[in-house]
Amino acid sequence: MDENSIRVTNAIIHILDTNMDMPVLSNTLLGLSGEIRDFIKSHIYKTMTSDNCKNTMLEGEDNYCLNQLRTYLSDNDFVSVTKNLSTKLFDFMKQNIDIPAADVVFATFNCEGESYFSILKMNYKSSYIHFVENTDTGIKNTIIKNQTILPSESQSLDEVIIIKLDDFSVKLIEKKYLINDKKEYYLSQYFLKCEPELSPKAKLDIVTKTAEQINKKHYNNDVEKKMRFKKALYDNCEADGTVNVVRVIDEVFENNIDAKNEFKESIMKKGIDKKEFQIQNRNSFRKLERQTIKTDTGIEINIPLEQYEDRERLEFITNPDGTISILIKNVSKIVGR
Repeated sequence: MDENSIRVTNAIIHILDTNMDMPVLSNTLLGLSGEIRDFIKSHIYKTMTSDNCKNTMLEGEDNYCLNQLRTYLSDNDFVSVTKNLSTKLFDFMKQNIDIPAADVVFATFNCEGESYFSILKMNYKSSYIHFVENTDTGIKNTIIKNQTILPSESQSLDEVIIIKLDDFSVKLIEKKYLINDKKEYYLSQYFLKCEPELSPKAKLDIVTKTAEQINKKHYNNDVEKKMRFKKALYDNCEADGTVNVVRVIDEVFENNIDAKNEFKESIMKKGIDKKEFQIQNRNSFRKLERQTIKTDTGIEINIPLEQYEDRERLEFITNPDGTISILIKNVSKIVGR
């Protein structure tokens, strides 16, 4: 997917500031100048290609959001549907003060032949700006703290909903907030009323943390085993981003049937019910690219994983007395940092 394949067709912004009694709802569409269009398109693209994005569906005859979108597809009244959805969201936010106030940009767009409806919740950030006053003695320039700064184009949004209009499938980024004295994902549970899958990033975290637990239990926190797992996971991510979990654990845990079965049972309990999942962004593997090891003598070494199995560069040697020597080879230059 390319950012240039996204074509924003309509956009409107509504102000959901819970310090106010009512939302401030616009009657007029946003003017899609080049900068505004690019701003919206950038945030849509970040969501569509994010590994923090969950997949789900809008379903049910009494689903408010689904019925609003069906009405929109029938009458094409974009302003009306965005007002209705904003009011619904604002009312819930007023009842749960932990949810941050925001400007919400609603946008429709086309991408690769498909039509989408998006809700970009731009939670306010605080920042200092200059402020110009006219006083009795003339102009006074000062600095004030603005509480309603929108996220920049380079920042990722914490809360985004993108709905494919032909089948009402949803891509969702959300955060937990305090709802009824408990932190919950309110967008999926209360606003969309759906049950999303785990995000690819969450699946990757579960797999890596489970491997650490298995390594600790069955291999006494063996550093080489940990590095081997990381490298196998990284290497087995195919060109299309498919991570084959079964292949990785077979490669790392080899003939240890108990470790393999325990790993599979653990990740299934945590919500991974398939042997494969997709990673869109290679940056999600950044933590897997290096392994930091610390010795009981106080030495710390940061090892690139591509050099882990290269015996021309690095070797772990188990000595007769049970201690371990780490041999770093063929170094032409050492730089202190």
